[in-house]
Amino acid sequence: MQQVIQIEGYRKKWGPPTIQSLTPREREILALVAQGKANQDIGEYLGISLRTVKVHLANIFEKLGVNRRTEAIAHLSSEWPCREPVVS
Repeated sequence: MQQVIQIEGYRKKWGPPTIQSLTPREREILALVAQGKANQDIGEYLGISLRTVKVHLANIFEKLGVNRRTEAIAHLSSEWPCREPVVS
């Protein structure tokens, strides 16, 4: 119930959740998740701690109103026209 209240509060403040509501770093992390990278691998690739990756993922989930990586990826797939986002 609290999750629903938090999500509804976010929507009232910021509008419906979209990928564009994410920060550039959050979008970068989500793209790596979509490529099948594990949290530890994402942290090593970006030079950040595992804890920081988890915090970014929690923020992504909250902003998109989802609970799982697969749900977040579904948002990504529906909003980005390419099949797999490219992270350089």
